Amino acid sequence: MIRQNGITTTGTVIGIDTHADLALVQTQAGRTRTDVGALGYPLAGQESLTKGCVSGIARTIDVGSGPLGGLIQTDTPLKPGNSGGPGSSVDGTVVGLVDARSTTANAIAYAIPAQTAGTQLQGWREAPAPLPADSGCAAPSGPSGVRTSINDQSGSPDGPSIAAMFATHASGINTANYTSAYAHLSPHAQTLSSFDAFTQGEASSYIVTLGVSAVRHFGTQDSAEVAFTSVQDPAADGTGQTCSNWSMTYTLLPDGARRLIDAASPHPGSPAPC
Repeated sequence: MIRQNGITTTGTVIGIDTHADLALVQTQAGRTRTDVGALGYPLAGQESLTKGCVSGIARTIDVGSGPLGGLIQTDTPLKPGNSGGPGSSVDGTVVGLVDARSTTANAIAYAIPAQTAGTQLQGWREAPAPLPADSGCAAPSGPSGVRTSINDQSGSPDGPSIAAMFATHASGINTANYTSAYAHLSPHAQTLSSFDAFTQGEASSYIVTLGVSAVRHFGTQDSAEVAFTSVQDPAADGTGQTCSNWSMTYTLLPDGARRLIDAASPHPGSPAPC
């Protein structure tokens, strides 16, 4: 084991002179301290690039399902939403795929080496094994640790309770608790979209911010002006947008002490790309 500048790595003795007390050790440490950048969508926000350097190689960590070895360690700042994104050198060469970060220490993150990922990808190309359409996703919720920002600027006495309803609805979507989210639709709205259709439509979406700007009352109905930002699979929602800014008018119906979403109408130009 060789340690220098706080970095520990392994080496191979390729030459030794015991009489002169001299040895030459070959290591991979030359790959450390190399500047790298990570591209991704941290905290489910817009695409961004963070920079750091390689601080270790051949690392092994426990990812819950077992050990994962051969990883590149980097001090590049990473957040949920970076996972799966490329880590590249200053010349644009992809050196790894962002995989994990330490939750107990700052500036410790890990990437799968590009060579490892390339070998696996080549195997899939040569022997593809498509998953069944109904296989689903093991974890169809949004990034862990991210909390949707909800605010009420309507000035209405009912604004806070309406914002709280939308917060619960958004939380259901973000955590894949679609039963909870669907329960905030009125019986009329549920006739327009079955639970399965609702789930399929929301499965790729994540709501990042949501604000209530105005509340109006019309007899037994309420109208709420709502703006929110979502991130989603661009191929799934028909907009072709990865990140969208929405401006909507929602019709709300009373249901005991709560309100239900009865209808939603987008404003002109909505959604707009972030």
